[in-house]
Amino acid sequence: NETSDMESRMYAKPAEVEAYLEGEPEKPFILCEYMHAMGNSLGGMEKYTSLEDRYPMYQGGFIWDYVDQALMKTDENGVEHMAYGGDFNDRPTDYNFCGNGIVYADRTISPKAQEVKALYQDLKLVPDAGGAEIENRRLFTDTSDLEFVWLALRDGVPVHSERFCAQVKPGEREYVSVSAPELTEPGEYVYQVSAVLKREERWAAAGYETAFGESCRVIGSDDQCAGENRADAGSVPFTVIHGDVNIGVKGDGFHVIFSKQEGGIVSLVYDGREWIGKLPMPVYWRATTDNDRGNKFSVSSAVWYGAGSFPLYDSKTCVVEEGKDCVRVSYTYRLATVPETVTEVVYEVDGEGRITTTARYFGREGLPELPLFGMRFCISGTGGGFE
Repeated sequence: NETSDMESRMYAKPAEVEAYLEGEPEKPFILCEYMHAMGNSLGGMEKYTSLEDRYPMYQGGFIWDYVDQALMKTDENGVEHMAYGGDFNDRPTDYNFCGNGIVYADRTISPKAQEVKALYQDLKLVPDAGGAEIENRRLFTDTSDLEFVWLALRDGVPVHSERFCAQVKPGEREYVSVSAPELTEPGEYVYQVSAVLKREERWAAAGYETAFGESCRVIGSDDQCAGENRADAGSVPFTVIHGDVNIGVKGDGFHVIFSKQEGGIVSLVYDGREWIGKLPMPVYWRATTDNDRGNKFSVSSAVWYGAGSFPLYDSKTCVVEEGKDCVRVSYTYRLATVPETVTEVVYEVDGEGRITTTARYFGREGLPELPLFGMRFCISGTGGGFE
């Protein structure tokens, strides 16, 4: 307390920072270095910035760093490219350890910079079908220097846009309505709002976007009334068929085959088109990044590669539960970890052919960091594409 007015650490995990803040500290916390921006990175930054909303004593951190340290080099074919350690026959070398900026060495923007901009923006914008809520997180100035652009898209096609101004005071929020028509046609609707500069500033041109917000909703033709009408029209009844090896589920325009022997969905057909190319399974591994290789994560967490590649499944653990116009099929997989862990996957099929998939991993102490947890669905060649 006699040497500094704040507490600080390098690369403390979000949970560690939160543990300090939960202790009602006397001094604020700031990360003197965090979010090492080498290669494909900054994907988990929201876990840090979300602390700002919950803990006034969290003051953020300093990203390492702003720009890649790379040099322009011309190869034997006369092509210029950015070069780093090792490209100049220098040994020993740290190779691309100098490439850890949120912009490239020539100052072009990387996806990492876009992530930082979105999480550091000084406005929180929440659009919906009728307008947008604007929260001004600035400390001293209102939003009179900005113009707001509201846009609605249906299935990716713009259907209405509107511009408006709002003078929201620092630290306050305001909802602004737009005169958009009621949009009721079935489809996926995306609502967007941008804040852009009215005038040119020393640091950006007029029209530059300073903040952005987005939300979406789906208006379907398969709501409850549509489903009832479809049933009244003589649709295929929802049926569950129990076999020695498989469980079949069929309804109007779809059928699903669950394998008790294989441990998952082996066929999923909608309107005559097969979608399953390979058994859907839980996944625990992902491609490694430059930061992973730098801290030997690929070695320390390699057990998870084996866990996803060689799960142990026993058909006796397959559980089928039937309800009214729905069925739940559960599978349990034992993983080749030490100590052993278990994952449960539950598929719930309703009368309209919707499948809700829930995966639960039951962890144990003493295991290395988990790179990823999710489900891998491999689509068949006849499936084509989807939106």
